[in-house]
Amino acid sequence: LFIKGKRQGNLKQIYSMSQVNGKIYVGTDSCLYEYKGRRFIKIADMNYVSGVVRVNSELLAVGTGAAMIVIDAQNNKTQQYLPIPVVKTILADGNRLLAGTDNGLYIYAQSTLSKVEHDAFRTSNSLAGNVVWSLFDDRDGNIWIGTDNGISMIENHPAVSWHYITDITGLHEGCRIERILIDKHQRTWLGGTSGLICVENLGRKGENYRWYKMGDTRYSLAHNHIRCIYED
Repeated sequence: LFIKGKRQGNLKQIYSMSQVNGKIYVGTDSCLYEYKGRRFIKIADMNYVSGVVRVNSELLAVGTGAAMIVIDAQNNKTQQYLPIPVVKTILADGNRLLAGTDNGLYIYAQSTLSKVEHDAFRTSNSLAGNVVWSLFDDRDGNIWIGTDNGISMIENHPAVSWHYITDITGLHEGCRIERILIDKHQRTWLGGTSGLICVENLGRKGENYRWYKMGDTRYSLAHNHIRCIYED
């Protein structure tokens, strides 16, 4: 760990740094420390500490490689182990705790643990990918979920609208979108790993689509992977 270019102690394999209630916590691959007065005070042995958040005035939650651990904020004693494996990121949202893992998003609220996973056909309560790397709450109360296959969001504000390919096409087939173009006729072109989809009146009355891909008798393409869309 370096502060303003100066090395602090001999900690290695640092996985996270968290500031909670004016205290700085440093998580490594084997321990959780509090950084206090230029010293590292060991709190507990914990594997792969991904972050610390405040649950309430008395409790802290710690994300680790084996579980989410709730500790007493005053004496640092462990109060509870929640069976959430490989916690990569952690976020406190009001009375809820959110944990992003290698196996979906876990939500702990009112002593109940629930889980959200990727579902290719379900449009609501689903993740873009099961490996959750980051969680971020914006000033409008939306929670952004960064996954290995794109971004999902727990919506709180109507500024962002979502359009799912399965709703547009009515098909189970998916396409990882890599390029988007809205042309001068307000048609939306979606290109990615499974061809090119042209949507007219997206999200409005009269919405319809054409899907250009290899082997299609009506809308044929030479290759399915779309890397660029350009309107001349």
